[in-house]
Amino acid sequence: MVKQYVTTYPVGTYVWVKSITNDVLDVPKACKILSVTNKQLKVIDDDDKEFWISRSSVIKELHPSCLQPLDNMVGFGDQEEYSILRNLHIRFRRNLIYTYIGKMLVAVNPYKALTIYDEPHIMKYRQHNLEELPAHIYAISNDCLKTMRSHSKSQCIVISGESGAGKTESTKFIVKFLTSTSKGRSTQVNKIEDQLVKANPLLEAFGNASTTYNDNSSRFGKFVVMSYDQSGLLNKAHIQHYLLEKSRVTQIKPSERNYHIFYQLLNGLNRIEQEQLDLSTSMKYNFVNQTFDSRLRLKKDDLKVTEDAMETLEFTKQDRWNVFKTLAIILHLGNIAYSSNEIDNMENTEVKDDTSLESVYKLLQVDKTILYDTLSRKTLSIHGKKTVSPVTKSQAKMTKDGFARTLYEKLFKFIIEKINSTLSKKVVQAELSIGVLDIYGFEDIGINSFEQLCINYTNECLQQFFLTHIFKLEEQEHVKEGVKWTPIQYEDNENVLNLIGGMQPNCLLKIVDEQANLMTGSDETFLLKAVRAHSKNPAFVDSLGGSNHSFGVLHFAGVVFYEVNGFLEKNRNPLSNDWLQLISSSKNNFIKELFKEDLAPNNNRSKPKHVAKLKTVASQYQRSLDSLMTSLKASEPYFIRCIKPNNLKKPDLFVDSLCCLQLRYAGLMATTKIRKNGYQIRYKYEEFAEKYRYIIGLRFNGSIKSCRKVTEDICLKVLGAGTDYQFGKSKVFLKCEHEASLDRAKNQVLWDSVVTIQKNWRRFFEKKRFNQLRKSAVIIQSNWKARRDRRSYLALLRGILRLQACIKSRILLEKFCSQRYLVIRLQARCRGFMARKKVKEMLDLRKKDDVAILGDDIDAWITSVFNAAIQDDEDMKEIYTHRL
Repeated sequence: MVKQYVTTYPVGTYVWVKSITNDVLDVPKACKILSVTNKQLKVIDDDDKEFWISRSSVIKELHPSCLQPLDNMVGFGDQEEYSILRNLHIRFRRNLIYTYIGKMLVAVNPYKALTIYDEPHIMKYRQHNLEELPAHIYAISNDCLKTMRSHSKSQCIVISGESGAGKTESTKFIVKFLTSTSKGRSTQVNKIEDQLVKANPLLEAFGNASTTYNDNSSRFGKFVVMSYDQSGLLNKAHIQHYLLEKSRVTQIKPSERNYHIFYQLLNGLNRIEQEQLDLSTSMKYNFVNQTFDSRLRLKKDDLKVTEDAMETLEFTKQDRWNVFKTLAIILHLGNIAYSSNEIDNMENTEVKDDTSLESVYKLLQVDKTILYDTLSRKTLSIHGKKTVSPVTKSQAKMTKDGFARTLYEKLFKFIIEKINSTLSKKVVQAELSIGVLDIYGFEDIGINSFEQLCINYTNECLQQFFLTHIFKLEEQEHVKEGVKWTPIQYEDNENVLNLIGGMQPNCLLKIVDEQANLMTGSDETFLLKAVRAHSKNPAFVDSLGGSNHSFGVLHFAGVVFYEVNGFLEKNRNPLSNDWLQLISSSKNNFIKELFKEDLAPNNNRSKPKHVAKLKTVASQYQRSLDSLMTSLKASEPYFIRCIKPNNLKKPDLFVDSLCCLQLRYAGLMATTKIRKNGYQIRYKYEEFAEKYRYIIGLRFNGSIKSCRKVTEDICLKVLGAGTDYQFGKSKVFLKCEHEASLDRAKNQVLWDSVVTIQKNWRRFFEKKRFNQLRKSAVIIQSNWKARRDRRSYLALLRGILRLQACIKSRILLEKFCSQRYLVIRLQARCRGFMARKKVKEMLDLRKKDDVAILGDDIDAWITSVFNAAIQDDEDMKEIYTHRL
């Protein structure tokens, strides 16, 4: 009970206010005081509703840490149920549907599309650690992947919650993120990722249906295992399925639907394909028209999406057609009608010869007479002799529906095996894996039967796994290591597990198996033996309202009553030898392949009845569940708790009472306390020293003593003295924030080292580059200088040659001039000599007798001779002067 404090609070204070009703699920609300009177307070709650309350309704003031919504609820100073609920409520109104509790994620179904799952968000969360960004399912997926790579240990993600809480969608988001991390690395990796993503719509078509609380409810459990090689790349995947709800094939509850694939088939085939399969509209078939809304939410392209997925997963065209043909057989089986009459005071059943019967034998490819007898008769073997006996109308319908359910189960198994054969082609010896578990949530649908018992038992096992990992192992580890520990109170469901499916011979599932294998076993004898064995068990509740056809089990989520009618039949659900004979005579090889295990010669059916032991649904399911729990225990788990905010599937509607109930039976309150008070992170001293030794830069010899000393030094340096961490005998115990601080310090040291390495590498690289540049520059310079000097030399050479030419020309000219001068002088002298000689001759002639004849002409000629000699002498002087 919440302790109350009555005092005076100023206006604007946030306080916790008692609930108006005294219902067990009503919790206090956080309100802001708007005004104060002597006896009353006017407040407004988180839904913006104003009302008046008395002063006595105030419980206490909100803790400062609760004023604003937190990403991680471990940070609350006030660890109360209503504080957690309010935090989820406020974040839900702001479309912040994810919240942490340590490393556990709480996801509230928004019932609407949010734009937080696209490629940019994938890239953003891939580059950051947990809690560095707002809470998100991608952050959990990324941390899981990093932990697998750093610890070299397989991981698993367990998704739990009620039907309609969003488990299937969460699984798809996780697979989408994990497959995107390796995209683009290689063609083979991309192919596996595409195939794994395409497996979702295919499995949803065959394994999901619309229920009262969920339009896409998974009616089977699946464990998706993604295997990675040593380099961290996805190389193959495997899907393991659990307990398909076969009863839905033949019987649908009000306001619910059959599996999606039936409606896709009837609405998506073309006219020719419908004629080949003798199909028409969905309203014609009894297996899909039992509810009013069976025609709603149909889309023409739904079948196309399923066919595309099958093609991507390497289903051949013949495989796809065989699947569609098998679905058509199931639909036609549902329309086979019976008539009954009385012969010799015994009810005799006859099959009405109609089109449905014609369609079944045509598609099964069997003899019509054998099919008719199988549908309306049964063969008994008494002392080795076979006797054909009539059956009642109800018995005939029950065996026919049983065959339809079994046929669909075999078909679903074929789909799973085909997907796995495609996803697991590559064989790798050493590998790590991440498993994602998406399994049906806790169910209480009013009239509960054998399926609900198995489903709720599965949830009990998962709850025990959660409790073991979160509480029991924590407590044992703290005590073993001698660490101070404050025990946390929690509800243990081990007694319920022992009641339903424990190792004791009188647990409920073993009693069901025992009665199913007895000729005289019945639902009443099962209930009687269960009451006798467990009447004193506090987890076993007597029949509801004094009814002798039901019993109750006190589950971790509350009491659930189960109707025992049909328990043994659903547990047995065997095929009679008549049906097996019919299948063995079929010419439809695909159908025969589906039932190859039942038709095998060494099958138990070939043995005498007192020796044969049925392979019951409960025993098979128990083995597969044990295998699942073994796989989960061998991995490091991450938990995602999905919360359904309302039962109306409406967006923006958060019902406090419904969410409070889910918080309680999920153990989130105790989880928050243990995450806050306990030490979620623990390392062996050797592991811690090896991982964080870079922080102090010391080497150690590997002994526990030296490793512990290194651990203490590292914690003292990074976390400081007096911080809430402890040293055990062989391990150090830390909180999440401590690991984050250590990782930041380690990353900083590694970053500094990387920077130093980069700096020195760049220095070396730049120095080498500088030397190369300098060498190149020297070569360029030497070549340039050589070219420059050569050009100067050539220019000088040309100048010298020109100078030489000028000098030589001048010398030659001077020589020529001097020689010419000499020649001219010689010529002048010669001319002078000749003139003088001629003058002399003329003078001599003058003395002769004929001188008188010449007269004055002789004097003129002598004068011209002397002038010419003088002129030649002056020309020589002028030329000589010019050359000088």
